[in-house]
Amino acid sequence: IGQYLVSETQSIRVAFQVKGGKVQSKDIDALIGVLSKHKCELGVFLSIEEPTKPMLDTTAQQGFVEFPGFQYPKIQILTLKDFFNNKFLKLPSTNITFKAAQFKGKKNKQIELGI
Repeated sequence: IGQYLVSETQSIRVAFQVKGGKVQSKDIDALIGVLSKHKCELGVFLSIEEPTKPMLDTTAQQGFVEFPGFQYPKIQILTLKDFFNNKFLKLPSTNITFKAAQFKGKKNKQIELGI
């Protein structure tokens, strides 16, 4: 699950599902369940195989999610072929899933033996 900024004060959660083998409509149904369970606004299905027509139909039925100035498909499917053909996901541009930790300096944890 990723976290993305949609404004200076609002972030959204995005669920990702990766499938390496044969894909079926139930895979999209499972992703929709994950969105509900984890309170995610968007879902992304990544696959090696091309989606089936029922998968595309289910995805289209989910509609769009709107934020000030932006509209994103609630569920998106991206295949490996799509990736190599320079097709990209429609997601907010600021991914805050992994924030960089600040370096606080090295602490010396050795003790003196007083010999």
